[in-house]
Amino acid sequence: MATSVPANMEVWRVVLLRRNACEFLVFETDSALCLPAVEIPQFSRVALELNARIKTLWGLDVYSLYPIPSVDASQTARYHIVEVLPFGDAAPETARWISLCDGPNFLFSDHSDFAAVQTWLASLSERNTDGGLRPFERHGWLFALRELDQDAARRIPLILNGQFLQFTAGTSCSLIRFETNREAVWFKAVGEPNSREFPLTVVLSARLQDYLPRILATQPDWNAWITPAVPGIPLSEAEDPSLWCHAARDLARLQIASVEIVSDVLDLKARDVRTETLLERVQPFFASVRMLMEQQTKSAPPRLSLSELLVLESKIRDALLALQRERVQDPAGQGQPG
Repeated sequence: MATSVPANMEVWRVVLLRRNACEFLVFETDSALCLPAVEIPQFSRVALELNARIKTLWGLDVYSLYPIPSVDASQTARYHIVEVLPFGDAAPETARWISLCDGPNFLFSDHSDFAAVQTWLASLSERNTDGGLRPFERHGWLFALRELDQDAARRIPLILNGQFLQFTAGTSCSLIRFETNREAVWFKAVGEPNSREFPLTVVLSARLQDYLPRILATQPDWNAWITPAVPGIPLSEAEDPSLWCHAARDLARLQIASVEIVSDVLDLKARDVRTETLLERVQPFFASVRMLMEQQTKSAPPRLSLSELLVLESKIRDALLALQRERVQDPAGQGQPG
């Protein structure tokens, strides 16, 4: 366990479960126990980095469930629930698996470890009693998802090969790339405040098939869908500038095509960024900005003066009015509906 952490890294402590979430992993010190701790780069995808580091450090194949919310404002440690995949859960050296039921009987070197486990268990029990468990709070959900993904992939047809990369983990959200015998398939689930992304994706994929991936299957209870991976290389890895031009061209075509379905998209509670709507929001937005500027106590960055805010507000209103005069259509794909 590291005693100092580089400035560009952050530490997560892990409640690492196995055997239907009946046991969790602890490391033994001279006089007490501690939860596994993993260093990952700051501002990275936590689930992706945690899964990879646990495999590297202790040879355990895992998937992440969700972070444990902090209940103590003074708590600096971060905690995450992670589950081990079957058939590869031998305890690393100086570690052992203990029963969740027996956890209170052991002494932990850091009380926050014990408190995090107890808080998690109490919260889980409370929501389980009233039927309020979210989709990815239940242990073992990955195994049911694999079956769903395999059924969807057969429509292409593809066969999952057991490998996956998990990019996002949360109680109501997930993003996983499952590898197959050919192209991969993606699974995505969304929760609040982004749950509207599910119906929007379903409608846009059906109405704009030339521009969006085909949806192989949906799971409405999870606000989730499965799509095949799009062939080619990501623009972030492209060195040929013409590829960026092609992407911009296709985005413009998508926006033009989406004009015909604006009302359908708005009915699904997409963010309304039409010109007339934005014009109505300019004045109240800058009124809020002025109030916040008056409350700012930090010297950097410096506050904008009243005259600077008035100039900025005027320029933004003039730009929107110019768009309105030109009668530029507001396509359904404009902005970020999800």
